[in-house]
Amino acid sequence: MQAPNREWPEMAYRVNWEDAHVPQEAAPGLMLAVPLTLRNTGGRVWPASVVYVSYHWFRDGALIVWDGERTGLPRDLRAGGRASLAAHVKTPPEPGAYMLQITLVHEQVVWFEQKGADTVVRPVVVSAATPPRDCGNGSASCRATQ
Repeated sequence: MQAPNREWPEMAYRVNWEDAHVPQEAAPGLMLAVPLTLRNTGGRVWPASVVYVSYHWFRDGALIVWDGERTGLPRDLRAGGRASLAAHVKTPPEPGAYMLQITLVHEQVVWFEQKGADTVVRPVVVSAATPPRDCGNGSASCRATQ
C-alpha cells in the first residue's frame, strides 16, 4: 500500500465534476452546503481519509481565501467511481462580487488543480443581509435580525 502523504502520479488527480449547484448570491460569513457530484477519472483509489473537497475565493482577480473548509468524501472513491455530497463552503465576510473555485485537495500533499485537474468556477455575489419586508410592523423576525 502506498503512503497517503506521498504524491501520486499526475493522472491520479483527474476529476469530472458532473454537477454543482453553487448559489448565485449569498450573505456574508454564511456556511453553505453546496450539492456536488464528482467522478474519479484518475487511475487510483482516492482514500476518504486524505482526499477532500475544498475551495478558493477570488475577488477582482485577487486571492481572498486559499485554504477553504474541508468536506470529506462519503467513502474511498475508486477509479471510475462517483460520489454525491454537500460541500461546506463559507462565504467571505465582506459583500462584493467573487469567484468561487471548488477543487479537491490531497491533504498535506497537493491541490488537485496543481496537477492539471478540472475545478468548478462560479461567480457568487456576497450581499449584505436585508431585513424582511415586514420589518415596518415590528415583527419578531425583524427584531431577531437587527
